[in-house]
Amino acid sequence: MTKKAFKDNDLFDNPSPRIPVCLCLDVSGSMNEIVSGDASFTGRTEIIDGQTYRICEGGKTKLEYLQDGIKTLYYDLKTNPNTKYSADVSIVTFADDAYVVADFSGVREQPGVYELKTGGMTDMGKGVNLALDLLDARKTEYKEAGREYYQPWLFLMSDGDANGDKTELQVAQKRVSDLVKSEKLNFVPVGFGKKSDFSKNNEMNHFSKTEKAVLYDSIDYERFFKWIAQSMDQVSQGSVGDRLKPGAKPSGYTYMD
Repeated sequence: MTKKAFKDNDLFDNPSPRIPVCLCLDVSGSMNEIVSGDASFTGRTEIIDGQTYRICEGGKTKLEYLQDGIKTLYYDLKTNPNTKYSADVSIVTFADDAYVVADFSGVREQPGVYELKTGGMTDMGKGVNLALDLLDARKTEYKEAGREYYQPWLFLMSDGDANGDKTELQVAQKRVSDLVKSEKLNFVPVGFGKKSDFSKNNEMNHFSKTEKAVLYDSIDYERFFKWIAQSMDQVSQGSVGDRLKPGAKPSGYTYMD
């Protein structure tokens, strides 16, 4: 009998059913916008991600709040007796291109602290397609390892409109739509910012007819990531094969138009 090699020990040693969760995160240039704290204007302006920004020093950026939120998520998942053995997380970022920041593995195997880099446009299609590819590959690994798994989750998070390759975006939207319709994916699209940051007909609303994008107008991203961890806890206490939705969202949400 041929033995298979697995890329992480947790998949081999831990028999718990898995909850595959992919965070697909916008790290375009606009995520460097300072949103709190004292900042001083340097006298320079730059066009970043299609918008003109004044270049400042000091303060705290959207990206820094996002990184704090990720730390909170990993802490909550690792310290929860239900999710520390079942949560299986990956992180994909997208700007001009898409990158795997953290490939799938059990949260106990991951550091939970990641240095994200910003820059460029918002090629959302590339990010989502890469995230879906990772989820497909992980499901194959589960089957090869004989591991049960809950319905996969994909969280798409952006602070503005998609402005990358349109064909790539259309492919990603169809893939998500087909998976959601066939009940093979939980898809949660979230916009961070104000309504003015998004177009009237935002592309995040075109991934699924049933999963409408929500707008989170607070810079307290940690509260949002705590909600993800609580939802994973809820899932871990259900039965494999159940179609489970996330719990009630924290305050500060409105649906995008």
